[in-house]
Amino acid sequence: MSRRALFVTILLFLFVFSGTGFAQIRVACVGDSITAGWKLKEAEKYVTKLSGLLGAGYDVRNFGHSAHSMLKIADKSYWDSPMFQAAQDFQPDIVTIMLGTNDAHPDYWPQYQSDYVSDYGDMITFFENLPSKPRVIVLGLPYLKPGGRYDGVVALDALLPDVAVAARVDYVEIWDVQLDSSLSEQQLMKDPIHPSAASHTIIAETVYPVVADGGNSYCGDGTCNAGEDTCDCAADCGSPPASEYSCSNLLDDDCDGPADCEDPDCSDNPDCRSACNGNAICEPGEDCNSCSSDCDGHSRGRPSGRYCCGNGMLEGPEGDGRCGGNI
Repeated sequence: MSRRALFVTILLFLFVFSGTGFAQIRVACVGDSITAGWKLKEAEKYVTKLSGLLGAGYDVRNFGHSAHSMLKIADKSYWDSPMFQAAQDFQPDIVTIMLGTNDAHPDYWPQYQSDYVSDYGDMITFFENLPSKPRVIVLGLPYLKPGGRYDGVVALDALLPDVAVAARVDYVEIWDVQLDSSLSEQQLMKDPIHPSAASHTIIAETVYPVVADGGNSYCGDGTCNAGEDTCDCAADCGSPPASEYSCSNLLDDDCDGPADCEDPDCSDNPDCRSACNGNAICEPGEDCNSCSSDCDGHSRGRPSGRYCCGNGMLEGPEGDGRCGGNI
């Protein structure tokens, strides 16, 4: 072989195996302003971060369109969006869908909740029927601050695991993963609706292993996979307990919404009894100094007449039961 032929052969080898000469896996990220990365720098968006995690073998594109909804009847429906057509033209191998925050608007929720489920299923089927036959991944809705659309987003997000099971596609929990992180609510949010750059990192890192696993798992395959738990995939991970089994693990053990001390199951837990709750009962953790509205006390006059309910000492007049058992 001549030197020239050898040189050409080496160049071809490098081209094929350097990451530029093989067909990349095309990933279309469908969504609203959260996917679009509203008011974030390009490098801060979860789609960009996901691309970095997946590497040169993947071509990850952002098809997020701000203010758009899953509902076909919505004024700004993703079905009518140019981004929807662009995602089709991309002929993706994988499609992630994160739509629903705008469907929780009072104009649409709760009256169109059933339409949301059916329209979501239709979109999964639509993408699966593209010539590229992509694998579809349903992404849960991200956390948002209480108030406004909160109740609607919570309700719609709770429907998505079943949507994924019915369609036999992957589901990725987002909300709980955000709350289970070490970030405060303020750190999680850029504004009351949109996640911060730090939250976008959490989303990208949560979605990455599911995109990269080749589609060998989904909720309903009999295995409790990464991204699944008893709350969002009981079919694989088992049913959740009937009540909170811990009031301090930062988890919603029984999957009913509130966690730890916010769950009524924890109302009798000593760690959940708030100091000075104003119920006129002197309870553990309260005393006459820290909670005078609930615990009696008298600090003046003769020493024999002084007492402080809740301080742990049986003093003078407390023998008459005025402290209700919390001496």
